[in-house]
Amino acid sequence: VTMQFQELRALNVKLPKIESAGSNLVRNELIISIKAKGETFVNGNPTDRDDLEKLIKSSASLKKKPMVLVVADENVPLKFVTEVVDLCRLNNLEDFRLQSR
Repeated sequence: VTMQFQELRALNVKLPKIESAGSNLVRNELIISIKAKGETFVNGNPTDRDDLEKLIKSSASLKKKPMVLVVADENVPLKFVTEVVDLCRLNNLEDFRLQSR
């Protein structure tokens, strides 16, 4: 969990606050971060849309599909978040969450 937050600080992503947020402890995860201007990172590594799609497709083919954690800056346009959610759903990765602070 500590590493997640260190990575988020390094990416300078400001998360929106959700009063009903639950625990952040997850395993077998794919962390997709989206910065305010739409730059995308997977587990802290910069990724373009084509590579993100390939990674999601390959993750969906695993025997134990990962949980996807979408971490989007509070100022990111909604279209960038919905693109990631659509990629997950189209590839049968239904276990995903949105991170908040």
